[in-house]
Amino acid sequence: MSYALVPYLLLVSVGVALFWSFERLILHANTISSLRRAYYLTALVSVWMLPIIGLLLPSIEVLSAPSAQMEEVVLHTIGVTVVGEGGADLRQDTVPWVEIVARYSLLVWLAGVLLLSVRLGVRLCALRKLLGSMRRVEVDAGVVYVSSRIHAPFSFWGRIYVPALLTEHPSFRNVFIHEREHVRQKHHWDVLLAELSSILLWFNPFVWLIRADLRRNLEYLADRAVLRSGSNSRDYQYELLGMTMSATAGPLSCSYNINDLKERIKMMNKSKSKRAAGASYLVALPLAALMLMGGNMVWANDDVAVVTSEKSETSVA
Repeated sequence: MSYALVPYLLLVSVGVALFWSFERLILHANTISSLRRAYYLTALVSVWMLPIIGLLLPSIEVLSAPSAQMEEVVLHTIGVTVVGEGGADLRQDTVPWVEIVARYSLLVWLAGVLLLSVRLGVRLCALRKLLGSMRRVEVDAGVVYVSSRIHAPFSFWGRIYVPALLTEHPSFRNVFIHEREHVRQKHHWDVLLAELSSILLWFNPFVWLIRADLRRNLEYLADRAVLRSGSNSRDYQYELLGMTMSATAGPLSCSYNINDLKERIKMMNKSKSKRAAGASYLVALPLAALMLMGGNMVWANDDVAVVTSEKSETSVA
């Protein structure tokens, strides 16, 4: 069994922590929600890709090693035993306790991934059954799906679902604009990516934090669309306070969440950030990338040090 997945997951976890911390400490006051959306999506993709790219690229130590040591460094890195004169093994076996920790860590991780995957599958099946019982209705604003079994509007995979009585309510216009914005910008892909990341990194609290921030930011974008349509900000905020979160909305839907209303209202009342403030996001990406790539340099240092040390001990013997 290969245990390379353990340090890889640790690197990804560090990347998530860095992206979230940088955004929270430096960029969180920025009101440019579209840039924040791009930041979150880039973060959730980059943390998985950068360690792979970093491990494939040659390190400074490898490039500077003498040609006689180059082959040994590469072989040691990929786990191939280097055999010296007389059949001597130049690579020490992995420390037993390290293998034990790695083995059980992988088993615990896989168990968590499996449990959360099953939980997500059950919730999706329940959501699919619910959506299958809803009926299609054409209204002046567009097409919606209605049911008396849900208590709050939400959008899912390109469709808008609302309680049956809401279509006759004065707030229906704003509700429709809000959910239509989720559909237009395809926010379900953001939610899906965040869900998958939280399943794979279930042990990392930062992935749950960035998941919550991502979903909240999608609500900011939809709220902004409502205000741009000409709705009064204060009236819309009172409408939001009257909404309740539906337990049947499902894990991959965009919905009105009563727990986030305070943050959403604060965002609507904030002064808009200047466009130049968006440039601050560019600083975070290379900074996080350099830190992730630094993990490869640490590993390369260990590999070169071990091979050089073993070669020296063999020469003395």
